Amino acid sequence: MWIIGAVIQILISGVIFGFILQIAAKIIVKEGIDFGDAFKTAIVATAGIVLSDLGVQNLGLDGALSMALGFLLPLVIWTLALVIVTGLELVQSILIAIVFTLITWLIMFVFGLMLAMGATVGSMGN
Repeated sequence: MWIIGAVIQILISGVIFGFILQIAAKIIVKEGIDFGDAFKTAIVATAGIVLSDLGVQNLGLDGALSMALGFLLPLVIWTLALVIVTGLELVQSILIAIVFTLITWLIMFVFGLMLAMGATVGSMGN
């Protein structure tokens, strides 16, 4: 049953990350990439990241090394997925992966702030 959930998660992530990837690519290579390639790249990268996370967890590494791998592996996986799926050059793919990561973190930060503000406002009424 978890396989169905994982497939659904990867498909939803593919759509969301595909749009973000298009933005990041447009910033770096100006003409960007079409949504089909962005979606396929996001599917490949997300699946690779899920599998790499499982591998890192099973290694039983300490906190700092596990955290470093948790930061670096997704960048490497996104870069490789971009090179393989879209055929972009390595340097362009690295830059797109970095910009993609920054945009994703910014979005998560903004949503986190919104949730925190909502929780604060909600608790003030009690």
